[in-house]
Amino acid sequence: MQPVYAFSGEAAGVATRYSVKGQDTELGNVALIGGDPQLCIPNLTVQHIREISRRPSDSLPAGWRSKAK
Repeated sequence: MQPVYAFSGEAAGVATRYSVKGQDTELGNVALIGGDPQLCIPNLTVQHIREISRRPSDSLPAGWRSKAK
């Protein structure tokens, strides 16, 4: 494993005409509000990481996903 550094911050809001799924809405007033935390890890490669565990998605506990879409 190699040492890395990262920048952390908050995702910015973006005005767009595309939905979260990339569909063209043909509307000029769509806004993605932002606010979620994000990390930028420049030049990250597989030499920097190690797998600690892996879990199949069907074994996740009930309710792990937010109901809001």
